[in-house]
Amino acid sequence: MKRALLTMLKRLLGLFIVGIFIALGYSSVVKQMEVPSYDEITALTNVSKETSLRKAGIISRQSAVKVMSLDPETMSISGASGTYIALDGRYFILTVAHGLNTDCDFVRIVLDRGRGYGNHYDCQKMIEVNIFSDYAIIETEKISELSPVHILTQRPKNNDWLQSLAPLTSLVYTGYPNDLGPVTVEGKVMGYSAENHFYMHSYGWAGASGSGVFNTDGQLVGHIMALVIGETAYGISVLEDVVVVVPLFKIDWSVVYHR
Repeated sequence: MKRALLTMLKRLLGLFIVGIFIALGYSSVVKQMEVPSYDEITALTNVSKETSLRKAGIISRQSAVKVMSLDPETMSISGASGTYIALDGRYFILTVAHGLNTDCDFVRIVLDRGRGYGNHYDCQKMIEVNIFSDYAIIETEKISELSPVHILTQRPKNNDWLQSLAPLTSLVYTGYPNDLGPVTVEGKVMGYSAENHFYMHSYGWAGASGSGVFNTDGQLVGHIMALVIGETAYGISVLEDVVVVVPLFKIDWSVVYHR
């Protein structure tokens, strides 16, 4: 009797174990067939593991913002991209000067993740608007959803610039061209101009201006300023694959300590 009962228990235990494995296998198959959620796909850290720009891509995505500026006279809104910067315990946005209202009351820092303008932050102080080198430094509050670029350490130094600006050097930026985005776009250095700008073979459009450009080491090397205009037999044309970048060494960060 005991032997029969023991045999039955062993069989039941075996069936139970088999059932567990079947359930786990089924669950695994179902899990593999599931489509990732929107949040998983658009996560700031979801960058291809196959690219040499993965580190830089993540840094650029975690520091990219949209800068919205209102012209109260015409009630028109201009949009640019920017980079979230940390310096001596303060937080700033580096962006372009063109199209920017110099009055902080009409400027907002927006975290647009493709679902509309959800979170936004105020401009606390307009530190610098340099129309000659086309850059602006805006002081803002701490943005907990992002990771700032620490400008004193995450930048090329001395001879590092030679490699960062050498033709065919790989670069990446994250921004909002044509109000799309954030989109992360790679490119390569094409050449250097007498005006101390460099050309990047990539893609850009209105709205990408102000986007921070990073090298493979995740160092901030500059920001997008403009696209090149060319003339053909059919008239003037925009070269959306030739992007003009302002090198970071043209930004005067010393003004931060005086304002």
